[in-house]
Amino acid sequence: MFWDLLFGMLFFIPFLGMAGQLVPIDYTIWGCIHLGLAAIAYVTGFGLLLGEGWAWVVGRVLTVLNMIVAFAFMPAYPWWGTALIVFSLITMYAIVVHGNEVGDAYAR
Repeated sequence: MFWDLLFGMLFFIPFLGMAGQLVPIDYTIWGCIHLGLAAIAYVTGFGLLLGEGWAWVVGRVLTVLNMIVAFAFMPAYPWWGTALIVFSLITMYAIVVHGNEVGDAYAR
């Protein structure tokens, strides 16, 4: 997986497929988008551990965005899309219901 990410970012390799494909961009842009979102998620995780309010909002936005993308890819990868949606729902539940508990525990 690491090598796929590395080669996707270093070389211009457009997505090949049928017309009307879902993601009509090259692997470099797609990899950079994922790296940017991963960095945002990483910082958001630390914000959630510290009990920051902005992290609570950003975490929910990222989980909703992940569910939307998983729905879009359902025709191509139904089992993987379903697993992503379930994981996102569990993450959303944890952020909404137990988000303040983590911040209170680390504030001591």
